[in-house]
Amino acid sequence: MKRLAAASAAAAVLALAVPGASLAQTAPPPGTTGTGVQASPLNLEAVPPDQRDAVWEQSARKNVISVNILVPLTGIIVTATASNLGLGVVGGLSLPVEYERSLNKGVSVFGILWPGLATLGGNTQFGLTLGAGARAYFSGNAPQGFWFGLEVDGAVTSLNVAGRAEAGVNWIFANNFTLSLGGGLGVAYATTVNPATGQTITGVIPSLGLRFNLGYAF
Repeated sequence: MKRLAAASAAAAVLALAVPGASLAQTAPPPGTTGTGVQASPLNLEAVPPDQRDAVWEQSARKNVISVNILVPLTGIIVTATASNLGLGVVGGLSLPVEYERSLNKGVSVFGILWPGLATLGGNTQFGLTLGAGARAYFSGNAPQGFWFGLEVDGAVTSLNVAGRAEAGVNWIFANNFTLSLGGGLGVAYATTVNPATGQTITGVIPSLGLRFNLGYAF
């Protein structure tokens, strides 16, 4: 009994003298340091199912700010092509900035601020489009993994509006940078101008959306 009491006392002294010694047998969540700070992308598949909600809440990066770089690249290509074809000054430049926030490990919501400049025949107009939507993550680790979502966009200065169903995949790297690839198809009610004839056309048209987003998670 004396030996058992002495061993218990020694353990108590060790726990007081060495902070965290009493927790030495408790492994940190996968992909995190002992302080809960994420050292690499979180892998919930390595966590028992009954613990995944708690681990996600403690360790997941839940916010992403990103930019779809395909949109400004497309504007540059259209401008260069129109110039080479002798269509006059036709083109546009826009930069959609997206903020995504995870509500839980399987669902996120997002908003898009999309300013742009459009030029036709020497006339330049400023436009602003706002977008919003939600995503469901198949991997159950929002905002990273495979997802399916819905998006609605509307122009502030016109009646143009579009809705799409989308699918894609998000990666979050150890340095917090993100890459997102995806695409979607839907319909839009829009007013467009034929750059060759100058004719204005209003009606329902297909809406195709592609994403190659680069961003930062936190």
